[in-house]
Amino acid sequence: MRLVGRIRLTYLNMSHNRLSSLPSNFLYLERLENLLLAHNNFFSFPDEIIYLKKLKAINISGNPIHSFPDNFNNLKVQHLDLSYLPQVEIPEPSDCLVTLLDFRFSHNPSNPFPEWIFGAKRLERLELIENSLRRLSEKIVNLSQLKTLNLRKNELTSLPVNIARLNYLVSLTLIDNHLRSIPHAMKYMKSIRRIDLSGNEIAIYPVWLLENKSLTSLEMFDNPCFQQDLTLN
Repeated sequence: MRLVGRIRLTYLNMSHNRLSSLPSNFLYLERLENLLLAHNNFFSFPDEIIYLKKLKAINISGNPIHSFPDNFNNLKVQHLDLSYLPQVEIPEPSDCLVTLLDFRFSHNPSNPFPEWIFGAKRLERLELIENSLRRLSEKIVNLSQLKTLNLRKNELTSLPVNIARLNYLVSLTLIDNHLRSIPHAMKYMKSIRRIDLSGNEIAIYPVWLLENKSLTSLEMFDNPCFQQDLTLN
């Protein structure tokens, strides 16, 4: 595969191609900003990626990655998708924590949870879908700029009370967990517009949540809620 002559390229999608390595002249893509390598055959995270200084987004989900290069900590992107990986511990990309806006770590039920993500102070979107999570760390409050949080299909039975302190959170997805209740303090969330609690075990309808002045969409489908008077105080 020849890439010479395409040095103006800013977007490249090579997903679903059975690739196990990158072309030898890959580093000619000095202007590349978005790279999709999902569902290939990479057994190691390609260290060539780290040398592309203008790269903003990398999707390497669905690869049989078992190792990461020593310079992985120098990766510096805004969008990172590490979903559908085999059992492997993800080292901390320390430089990336300064720039990261969007992190997707879904469908990884056997992988250790990357606790370092709570150091990504600028993070706006976090997807942790179907990871068999049994608890959400109180460190979630460290992600003070978070706008979208997707925790669909986990094993959560409760939420930390301080989730209500995520003042910029707009969308919260909790579909198909085992929640029996949610923190009362969530009615004070300043920016929340959408909450999806479908497929949980909430027995008492959280009427007080309707008092939240920013909330415009609430999904409660498939919960064993008792019928209640929805009249607010």
